[in-house]
Amino acid sequence: MLHFENDYNEGALLELLQALVDTNNENLAGYGFDDYTQSATNKIR
Repeated sequence: MLHFENDYNEGALLELLQALVDTNNENLAGYGFDDYTQSATNKIR
């Protein structure tokens, strides 16, 4: 039997949590003007 729950029943991956810790104190411009948005845009294209 399959059980489809929600996406918040489990904890986050350690790699994700570490990325949040690593970038927690960065001060960035608004959406679209930061390096992360530019990096994601380049990967999508």
